[in-house]
Amino acid sequence: MSLESLRQKSAPWDYYELEAYFNGTKRLAAIGVSIPPEMRALEMVAAWPRLVVEALVERLTPEGFYLASDQSIADEAETWWHANEFDIESILLHTESLAQKTAYTLIGPGEDNMPRYTVHTRRELRVELDSFGRVKEALRPFDAEDGTYWEAHYEPGKVSYYGRVNGFMRLAHTEDTGLSRVPVVAFANRARIGGRSGESEMRDVMGLSDACSRSLTNLQVAQELVSMPQRYMIGANPDELVDQNGVPKTAFEVYIGRMLMGPAGAEVGQLPGAQLDQIINTIKLYAQKVASVTGLPNSYLGINTDNPASGQAINAAANRHIKKAEQKQMVFGRKHAEVAAIGHELVHGTPPRSLIRLEMQWRNAATITLDEVAQGAIALTGGEPVIPPVVARDLIGLTPEQKRIANEHEQKNAAARFATIGGLSE
Repeated sequence: MSLESLRQKSAPWDYYELEAYFNGTKRLAAIGVSIPPEMRALEMVAAWPRLVVEALVERLTPEGFYLASDQSIADEAETWWHANEFDIESILLHTESLAQKTAYTLIGPGEDNMPRYTVHTRRELRVELDSFGRVKEALRPFDAEDGTYWEAHYEPGKVSYYGRVNGFMRLAHTEDTGLSRVPVVAFANRARIGGRSGESEMRDVMGLSDACSRSLTNLQVAQELVSMPQRYMIGANPDELVDQNGVPKTAFEVYIGRMLMGPAGAEVGQLPGAQLDQIINTIKLYAQKVASVTGLPNSYLGINTDNPASGQAINAAANRHIKKAEQKQMVFGRKHAEVAAIGHELVHGTPPRSLIRLEMQWRNAATITLDEVAQGAIALTGGEPVIPPVVARDLIGLTPEQKRIANEHEQKNAAARFATIGGLSE
């Protein structure tokens, strides 16, 4: 694809629609057949699209890199990761990818001989992907500090910068990167063979969210109009409705039932408030449909049981959601390793072939208690210690003062043992 073709690529047509669903600002096209437009003040939105995204992001926690053949390379990649604050930026990156189909990481030279990683939305970059979903070419429009418009054109081995002169884009300068590939990595969510650019994780629940939002709005209207008992008076003129001082009552006072006096001979009664169970059950039905489509546990959607679930029961209920998160870990982990590989090539030149095996380590996507971890370690090691006491104290959450007392006690015991051994040797 040529530079002109990238320039002619239009902005994503559904970007702002997905943003509205994620932010909970998507307004319904119609709020109900029998509801007048004036009732839009009662419109209520079901924030399920955001829940679907954030529930997955919560299970995607990177913990470091691993390379069996040369751990020093993995340690360096982890140093760069923290130097670029990617323990935080990766949360934004994963959220953007899940919500907006694709997000990008741009790799460039940084300070102290380290690469610089920055994250970008699909609205900020125009890219061309190959059949494997890797970026072949990218264009990044941006405004300089002085307000002038610029474009950065990324190709293998070079970056070309174009500035606007007399209404035309002119080449200003070109920088050689020495890279064998484009320093842009696409984090595509739910990519397919015929659609490497990905799909939003919210897409499956957007229709259900609209339907539930309509039901929630209807529930609001029903609460306002028919849920409370209604009083009526037959045979009375509104002008005859007065209080104990003979002052005519306002329409609002009559509406809320503050009728202290009325005309003689009028028939007064009360109608019970409407039952809203039909609307509430409909909302629960939509929530169950969301759970079946996304794999979210029922408790995430407010469908709770009377008895609290154990950790094992929670994992059993969330098994499908956990598997989905593990698949995201594989996809995003491969992309994070690709970012590290480009950073290595930028700093050190041609990367070693072993870098292909660089892996990202993730925290367990399941809800695992500390007791389950300890019991599993005992079973796997035959009861042999696998961590030093100082690490165990961090895991059980001792305060700094408690850690100090424990460390002093351990040192005293160690000194006593050495003294005992020395006495026996003499």
